[in-house]
Amino acid sequence: MNFDGNETPGPRAEFDVSIILNVHDEARYVVRTLLSLEEAVRYARQLGSTFEIVVVLDRADRETDAIVQTYDYSAFNGASIVEVDHGSLGLSRNDGIRAARGTYIATADADDLISFDFYERMLAVATSSDRLTVIFPNYVIGFGETSYIWKFYGREHIGACDFFAQHPYVSRLFCHRRVFDELRFLDMSLDPRFAYEEWHFNSECLASGHDIQIAENTVLFYRQRQGSLLRRANALRNPVIPPSRLFRPYTYLRLNAPVFDAQKQPDTDPREALQLEDFTQKPGMIDILAAANRIDPTINLEILLRRKIQSNLPADRSASEAYFNLCHAVAGRQFTDVFLLPFLAAGGGEKYLISIAEALVDLEPAGRCLFLAGQPFDETAWLNRLPEGSVFVDLTRLTATPPSVDDIQLVTLRLLQNIVGVRRIHVKHSSYGDRFLKHFAAKIDGAEIYHYYFCDPSAEIFGRDFKNGYAFEVVSETADVIHAIVSDHTRHLSDAIDRIGRPIADKAHVLYTLCEPSPHETAQDEQPRQRLLWASRLDGQKRPDLLPLIARQLARERPEIVIEVFGTRSDARFDPAAFDGLPNLLYKGPFTRFETLPLASFDALLYTAAFDGLPNIILEAAAAGMPVLAPDVGGIGEFIDEETGYLIDSDVDRDAVAANYVKAIQMLYDNWPEARKRAARASDRLRQRHSRVAYLKRIGEIFKPVSALAKPRP
Repeated sequence: MNFDGNETPGPRAEFDVSIILNVHDEARYVVRTLLSLEEAVRYARQLGSTFEIVVVLDRADRETDAIVQTYDYSAFNGASIVEVDHGSLGLSRNDGIRAARGTYIATADADDLISFDFYERMLAVATSSDRLTVIFPNYVIGFGETSYIWKFYGREHIGACDFFAQHPYVSRLFCHRRVFDELRFLDMSLDPRFAYEEWHFNSECLASGHDIQIAENTVLFYRQRQGSLLRRANALRNPVIPPSRLFRPYTYLRLNAPVFDAQKQPDTDPREALQLEDFTQKPGMIDILAAANRIDPTINLEILLRRKIQSNLPADRSASEAYFNLCHAVAGRQFTDVFLLPFLAAGGGEKYLISIAEALVDLEPAGRCLFLAGQPFDETAWLNRLPEGSVFVDLTRLTATPPSVDDIQLVTLRLLQNIVGVRRIHVKHSSYGDRFLKHFAAKIDGAEIYHYYFCDPSAEIFGRDFKNGYAFEVVSETADVIHAIVSDHTRHLSDAIDRIGRPIADKAHVLYTLCEPSPHETAQDEQPRQRLLWASRLDGQKRPDLLPLIARQLARERPEIVIEVFGTRSDARFDPAAFDGLPNLLYKGPFTRFETLPLASFDALLYTAAFDGLPNIILEAAAAGMPVLAPDVGGIGEFIDEETGYLIDSDVDRDAVAANYVKAIQMLYDNWPEARKRAARASDRLRQRHSRVAYLKRIGEIFKPVSALAKPRP
């Protein structure tokens, strides 16, 4: 018979068991598989059980088709052949189940073998269970290209949490057909985003409240060969399963609370008892191995005896525990926007994203924001500045031992796949965010992804300036999954468009930072104080190493001018002791917010950087009415020019850069009235381009209202 997926199910319960055998291109193996199935069926029929076999031919090659069509199926009580054209294991299994007429369903693949008492033991477990139960073999023996022995444990040792990072069972299952009244195998079709139909199906079984049990002493002989669907799925880049109800926060918490209850005493780990001798000395086990070897000599006991027994017991539960704790933080809440940050620090990038979150919530009061931080950081800042109703979670602190980088990525993916209501995902350039964009963003449906791209780092190597193009490469490689690329200035986006072209041209958006002039602008005296302010991080990007060079040259030209430095050391390679011994360069320690500095004590902001976007601190200095001296890097030139400040040519060697700063400082003090005019013009530019009115207008142009976005998949 042929199926297209829309047929009405036929009569049921004519047999005790329907074996659904999926066949594709296994001409070399399928006869041995059928002989093994016949042996198990004959054994079980001695107790009166009845069996049918449903062979599903899915795009079978000519030789395989000929074998299946002419095979003698008289060992079974019934047989049928279903021909489909899916190229999908999941859809083929569903069609076979739809055609089946048995009370119980047993899946099978056309290159494996089973122990001769397999079905008799499976039936015994199934008929004695008082709830719908999915049953798996007790042992899996790999043979062929690789050999192994695995022991499988049931729910007494395997929790729902153990489905989080991997599938603890195999594709061979046995269950009542009523399980399939609600559930179906998904169509993966080797979609590069997803794989593992059975992992997903069994996760859904747990979410539906079904039990999982093991049929003691049953054995699946699992052929290992090139070109199998499993091998091809494993070869996919970052293969994961589609969203599953198991990983919805409330469901995950409910099913895993007993596992992660701190008061629960740990079970005895049965791994210590896994001895090869115990396996071979089990009653009847040698008979099972010998029977399988008679059908397929590739099942080589001599090789197997040199293997250690492994198990499906979890090596650790750090990732699943981290997700459990994350579910605690978000359960019962709905979020419209999720922000992926490396950490929440008192920095310009963080302030930029917080302003966006505030604006989105202001425009749509029902909106709620979730902030996820994925990289270690000593101290979280600005929690009190997040919009009302926001939740912040530091993913690196979800467990006593920090989760691995891979675990953090998987935890993020599972949540974004399975949390309800998310319409927008905002990703700040960082190791955490970039990795997620490259490997997992394509696996998220129903939410628009916004990538924030401020600058490309650069470094001096062999006397030449080289860009670290990792951030650029992320934009290039993820352009197809990103809805919008947002930057705080035009220059960077224009450069990216020139190099990438059309894939990002329509997705690139400039959103100038919100920063309005202070109602209490710092009054600039008629006569300057001869003091300059430097305030930033002490790291390679901000070039604090230039300050001693500037100070030494300035001491010769204008010894009365003093530079005061405020900043937190964030790079172990720079030591503030480099400032020592220079009377005109004073290190004043860290600061948290620009407006808390004694701004009235300074004449101007001296800003240095090797690379940048449009730094927030320059805008804040302009808002305070301070003149600004800054390098011509990134988007700084879009705000600071000869009309609004002092733009420094920094595309020269370090000594020349320092000399350029000294010349600009002299120009500032030599014509102080002009410096005050430039500061005033910078304030005017700030009002025109960075005002709240202009900002909210641009927010409305870049971000669609939540009501206009497609609803995520339920």
